[in-house]
Amino acid sequence: MMERHIRNQVIAEAYEAGETLTALAARFDLKTASIRRIIQEIRPYSRLQDERPLPAGISVISAVTIEQALGIWPSATNLNEIENRRMDLLRSGEHGRRVKIALAEIGSA
Repeated sequence: MMERHIRNQVIAEAYEAGETLTALAARFDLKTASIRRIIQEIRPYSRLQDERPLPAGISVISAVTIEQALGIWPSATNLNEIENRRMDLLRSGEHGRRVKIALAEIGSA
C-alpha cells in the first residue's frame, strides 16, 4: 500500500496533469470530496516543488518538513549534510511522523 503523503502527492500531480476529480476518485477508491480536499491541502506544497526541484526519492512533504526543521531545502548536493543532522531533525518541533518519514526517505535517496 502506498504511504498517504505519497498518494496525496500523486493525486495532486495527476490533477495538475489534467486528470478529472471523478477519474482520480475511481482510481484511488476515494470520494470526489476527499480528492478535492487533498488537492486543496497539497496545492501550496506543489507550488514549492515547481519552484525548487527535489532529489529522487524525496517527497515534497518531507522536503517541507526538513526545511522547517533545519532551514535547508533538500537537494542532491546536501543530502549527506541533512543525514548528518539527524539528531537536529529528531529534536525539532516538527510532527514526529513526518520527521520519521523524512529520515527514511533521506536514508534511501
